[in-house]
Order: sequence, then C-alpha cells, then structure tokens
Amino acid sequence: MKFHYLKYNFQFFFQGKILMLPLFVFLSPTAFSQNPCEKIYSPSEVDMLAEMPLNFKQFGEFTESKIIPVLSTEKERNGNLAASLRILFTISDLGNIISVEFPGLEASAETHRELANAFMQMGTWKPATVKEKTVCSEFSYKIGCIKWQ
Repeated sequence: MKFHYLKYNFQFFFQGKILMLPLFVFLSPTAFSQNPCEKIYSPSEVDMLAEMPLNFKQFGEFTESKIIPVLSTEKERNGNLAASLRILFTISDLGNIISVEFPGLEASAETHRELANAFMQMGTWKPATVKEKTVCSEFSYKIGCIKWQ
C-alpha cells in the first residue's frame, strides 16, 4: 500500500493580509484497510451463514463466463489443470467481499489474482449473523468436477 500525501493551501484573510496555511495529511497504510473486522467468525460460530448474491443458476453462469476462462488460460500458460476449485471468501458485516483465497489450487500468482478479481466483482452478499447482529465471517465453497474438453 502506498502512502498518500495531500497538500492543501487554505487562504485566511487577517487584517488585510493573506496568510498561507499549509495543511498536510498523511494517511497510514491501515487507513484504507481491506479488513474492517475485529473478529472473523468461522461458519460453525455463526447463527446464519453469509449468502451469495447469486442463485445457483446465476453462479453457474458466472463460473462459465468469468472463472473457467481464467483457469483455461492457466492450463495453456503453465499446464496446470484444475479439476476442482475451493474458494474461501471473507465477508464483512456489510456484505462486502474482503478477501478471496483458493486453498490447494496449484496455479501462478497471476491466476490467483485474476480469479480473486473476478470473484470480488460478484456483488454484495447478505452477511452472516450472530444473535441477530451482522458479523464478518468466512464462507467456503467448492466447485467440483470441472470438465475439460
């Protein structure tokens, strides 16, 4: 994460003279942190799991249009053939995807990035709940039996 530096000059009129007052704002690397959660609950700790914004049919279409092309490119580029894909989402208490990981996927870092970017565009989820309060949580999903022709 890059540090951001902003400089503003505010002009104040004081007894007919203009005083220039520089204002420096430094933002720490955590100012735009991707993880706004104090605690991330596992599926066994929540009362209601997070829910995807896509139904089963829409998720299938999403997989065919966004995910399979990335896996196909990985197959052509590096010869890695994925027969299944396990996806570990971290969902915020607002339903935003914080992170996406692919445990066990043997693929290049570029493919991991491309897959994560595709999944990050899925939309807003219904967040998990504990005692009727929305919480940050993990959600695991497996796409099995990817058929290559």
